[in-house]
Amino acid sequence: MTNHCVFFADEDHDAIRNYAQLLLFLKAFTETEQTKLAMLSGILLANGTLPATILTSLFTDNIVKEGIAASFAVKLFKAWMAEKDANSVTSALRKANLDKRLLELFPANRQNVDHFAKYFTEAGLKELSDFLRVQQSLGTRKELQKELQERLSQECPIKEVVLYVKEEMKRNELPEPAVIGLLWTCVMNAVEWNKKEELVAEQALKHLKSNECKMELVQIECPETYSAENQGKRRWSQPEPLCLVLPHCAGS
Repeated sequence: MTNHCVFFADEDHDAIRNYAQLLLFLKAFTETEQTKLAMLSGILLANGTLPATILTSLFTDNIVKEGIAASFAVKLFKAWMAEKDANSVTSALRKANLDKRLLELFPANRQNVDHFAKYFTEAGLKELSDFLRVQQSLGTRKELQKELQERLSQECPIKEVVLYVKEEMKRNELPEPAVIGLLWTCVMNAVEWNKKEELVAEQALKHLKSNECKMELVQIECPETYSAENQGKRRWSQPEPLCLVLPHCAGS
């Protein structure tokens, strides 16, 4: 058994304080001791006794490279979810700004969603695998929207914009309905909408027509019902093609 026990430590503030960073020294424990510590940590996290920020200790290089961090995290999350549920875990991770750092539990050459999903799913934590995929997708969409808004504001040729969007959709496996909404948001963010709903449609038309660049339609087949209330578009009750209007410079 390891000698790293708080009950055998000196009655000194600095000596006891070292145990507050216990997760930094997981290598000093046997595998059985690591399992017990992980379970205890998960229970204390679930009950709010410990803050989720202690998990940042698991991102330390030496325990990440040896696979201790990921193994410990799995056992910890299992104990946490046994006390509460997956929503409790994901909510705490978001509040501690750790939801986007979960990949750091693995070495750099394995920091990808597929590896994380396989590892955690096989460990019986599919909920966290799905959570990470959603978080990564949201992050990708935000970056895509930011890039699109910049390109549209610079009046880039529409063909280049469309090609860029299609490449990003394929590379990140983004669903068409999500990208449709994102594209429309980029276009419509350029105007401050009237608070009177009955004037929104007319305002949208004026907004598009007043653009100095000519307009082109990018038709994307939308398989789902699409609602664009408060954005100057009529609402569809049945699936049908959705036409997006994008600014296109006359000289492009």
